[in-house]
Amino acid sequence: PEYRFDFFPSIAGGWVISNESFIAERAKWLDKLKVRYSYGMVGNDNLNTGSTWPYLTIWNTYSVNDFESNYYGYPAAYTAYIRYNEGNPGNPDLRWETATKQNLGFEFAAFKNIISLTLDIFNEYRKDMLLGASDRTGTVAPVFGKPAPPANVGKAKSHGVEIVLNLRKSINKDFDVWVTTNWSYAKSE
Repeated sequence: PEYRFDFFPSIAGGWVISNESFIAERAKWLDKLKVRYSYGMVGNDNLNTGSTWPYLTIWNTYSVNDFESNYYGYPAAYTAYIRYNEGNPGNPDLRWETATKQNLGFEFAAFKNIISLTLDIFNEYRKDMLLGASDRTGTVAPVFGKPAPPANVGKAKSHGVEIVLNLRKSINKDFDVWVTTNWSYAKSE
């Protein structure tokens, strides 16, 4: 409950340079030149642990039926009682998985949008990744006797670039031809 809410700020901005008079008056062939940047944090609390409340230890109940024998001439009695058994252990220190993301983008279009190019450079750092029991195999000794509780033990970082190139030509008012190609590179650790 102490980690129920969190704050994930982000900011983004862009500048369409081609709308500025010092560019628009000198480069009539340029349709669009834009630079954009975003930086922010996002959170994730979606972890399939098999429990609605993974921060709580689950207690299983089951009925035990005991058939009492015939004592001192009385007829046999049938007695049922509830037995409690510790199920999957919870982790009260679970908190949001957070990722800090950055993106720098450039957009370019020219010659009445015959050619356009988009370039994105991205970077992401993820910490406190939520890992469930099945993802933590081998991190808790078998002598523990239960599956490992979910925990915020993972981290990852990734970065890369993506380029999209479009070529478009109108043959007449009813027929357009275009070709789109893209290239991307991403590395994750």
